Amino acid sequence: MLCDVGTLAYQNLYPDYRNFEDVDHDFFSVFAVFFPAATGILAGANISGDLKVDITTIIIIIIISRIV
Repeated sequence: MLCDVGTLAYQNLYPDYRNFEDVDHDFFSVFAVFFPAATGILAGANISGDLKVDITTIIIIIIISRIV
């Protein structure tokens, strides 16, 4: 399915916070969930360079943590 880029951009131009379980969500409620998740991932990526193991060990640890 191909879509006109202009139409798609216009449809997504303004935020559309949905009412879910009688709770009105706004920018700050969405930001309160997104910000800690994003900063945690970035902090983990930042300190990964300080480890004394190589990248293959980090990849193995990530795979094992996803399985468990």
